[in-house]
Amino acid sequence: MGNFRDYSSKIDIKEGYTLVMFVDYFGVTKYPILNTDITERLERDFDSKLLDMRVFNEEREYRIFRGDTSSKNFYFRILDDSCYKDFYFDEQFLDVDTTRSDINNGLVRAIGGGCYIMPLESILNNTNKDLGNIKINIKNYLDYDDCGQSYITDWRIVSIK
Repeated sequence: MGNFRDYSSKIDIKEGYTLVMFVDYFGVTKYPILNTDITERLERDFDSKLLDMRVFNEEREYRIFRGDTSSKNFYFRILDDSCYKDFYFDEQFLDVDTTRSDINNGLVRAIGGGCYIMPLESILNNTNKDLGNIKINIKNYLDYDDCGQSYITDWRIVSIK
């Protein structure tokens, strides 16, 4: 249990992104958090509705999470390359309906019908990509079983491009 300020004081990232998942809201913003809607939700609904928050950049990810809101206990973890020796990168396209999304307001409409907030203008300006080609870049960390077969043991978001 805690509050947003308790956890955010432990985050040592100067510049990156924040991804938040509440039971009724999903959003991504630049870090430090400049989006007032996300900040207000974190202050107001941290204990009651937050499921997962990731603050990340190319070097590391800080994650605060719990399985469901019936648990008042959050888990806090820091993940960087010092934790694992082997890894590989993966890219996932975002589910974006380019005809219904609003770049100026950062509102992304998913093809499946939902909507979420993202700092679209800065992502698109920094990557020279169009809205339909934005990807989340993921680093998958590997471990090996007794037979030497590799498996993904953990992962973190590295960037949005």
